[in-house]
Amino acid sequence: MNYITLINRFWDSAMTNPLSTGQVSLYFALLHICNRSNWTEWFQAPNQVLSVLTGLSRSGILKARNELKQRGLIDFRERGTKATIYSLSTISTLSTAISNSTQDSVQDGAQTGMQNSVRDSKQTGMQNSNTIKRNRNRQDKKSISNEIQEKCAQNSVPEAVREALERYVGWQESVGMPFSDAAFDMLLKRLDALAPQDPASQAAILEQSIRRQWKDVFPLSPSKGAGGGKAASASRNRFHNLESHGYDYDRMVWDMVGAGKTGENEGN
Repeated sequence: MNYITLINRFWDSAMTNPLSTGQVSLYFALLHICNRSNWTEWFQAPNQVLSVLTGLSRSGILKARNELKQRGLIDFRERGTKATIYSLSTISTLSTAISNSTQDSVQDGAQTGMQNSVRDSKQTGMQNSNTIKRNRNRQDKKSISNEIQEKCAQNSVPEAVREALERYVGWQESVGMPFSDAAFDMLLKRLDALAPQDPASQAAILEQSIRRQWKDVFPLSPSKGAGGGKAASASRNRFHNLESHGYDYDRMVWDMVGAGKTGENEGN
């Protein structure tokens, strides 16, 4: 067996399939013991000796020798309480192991390349899909805006109301409530009923629905004036409540006055 050739083949194997420090240390320790044993096919190497030569613990030696055996670099046989015997792979066997290692490395590289290619393709596809969705959203918004402008022009809707309509319909679309032509016409009629010929109030009604996330439009909520407050509101409510009954207070007062005069005449 050629000592130098065996070492060179070992490093060739390490180039295609890197080895750990413990594996390298164990292999060269076994190579040294085999040389001292006059290159016998099987030689014994106690763990204590290997630990001194490599600096590995018992568990490190067991792990490293299993990995070297799997790579086809060594073979070993345990003998119970006796020292384990080892065999180094011959040059021909080592050449086969190097060839297999090279093939495995090529296969792993091809698989990794395919996996990376598939992953990159998926990522690119997802990015393109997201870009398409964003472009569609932009196109949809432009389409909705153009449709609203056309409908507003057909119905002579004021500019302030048109801008509020774009925001309101856009918000409805964003929450999954598509707006049809019939719904748009009904919305215009509803605004005219709530605030006839009052573009500012109509725009405020639309903004109120967007702010409160209402699915329909409703009259503007009453706001408190600077000097009104609850007292003024309550005062108005008392008189309005009385008026809502349909009483004619002037007549009631004069009737009471007339009744009083009649009573006085009778008394006199």
